[in-house]
Amino acid sequence: MARMPADEPIDERLRNLLAVEQRLQKRVRAAEADAARRIEAARTNGKRVQARAHEDRARTEAAHAQADRAAHDRALAALQQQHDTTLRALADVPDAEIDALAGRALARAIGLDGGTP
Repeated sequence: MARMPADEPIDERLRNLLAVEQRLQKRVRAAEADAARRIEAARTNGKRVQARAHEDRARTEAAHAQADRAAHDRALAALQQQHDTTLRALADVPDAEIDALAGRALARAIGLDGGTP
């Protein structure tokens, strides 16, 4: 700001100072409005980024859950196949052999064979 001559009337100098103050206030208001816009834009962008992160996490969790279900389904199918195979193998054991095994198990359980139950 240029220095005002000392011989300038006080009213004129006050008007000039008032004009400078008004320009400065206008700049401050513009800067405040710009800052408010930037803050709002940052908040909006932050919400958008956060929403995108939530969506990404939900997709990742869903993919992991689906992979877990598929792994469990495969494990269950393997157990079912092993169960079916065992049942077929037991069905092929002759009745006489089953009777002999049952007799030995009973004798052992009641201590007739000298073993411990």
